[in-house]
Amino acid sequence: SFGVLRMTPLRLTIEGQPRSWKNGKQRTSWGGIRKSNAAAKWQEMATAQLWEQRAALRLKRPLGGPLRIHIDIYQRGTKNDVDGDNVENGVLDVLKGVIIADDDVRTLRGGVSWLPHIDRERPRVEITIQEVAA
Repeated sequence: SFGVLRMTPLRLTIEGQPRSWKNGKQRTSWGGIRKSNAAAKWQEMATAQLWEQRAALRLKRPLGGPLRIHIDIYQRGTKNDVDGDNVENGVLDVLKGVIIADDDVRTLRGGVSWLPHIDRERPRVEITIQEVAA
């Protein structure tokens, strides 16, 4: 059963307006695709924040799983403005290699969920990671 927890939930926060880069892709003059500047800046900022939190938590290596991850997305706009699936993918990308070993099915066997929220004063992403029994 995936309901049995094996560790205290790990709580992380990425400050700033969350960006989706699945929809934030731009075509280059040579026909390639790259992330928009806003998405690339968010990824860089989010990764730096996660490295700081990893050091503060004294996490020696990324968690291998099986894990359950829940993401609370706090944005300035309306709940309808949240592209949760794509923000989820962006969050998993920045977690990978820093906090979690991978974002594959084996590692995330406990599932990934997200909820949209509005906070015009402090946009952010709050992440809860729980290790679950295999």
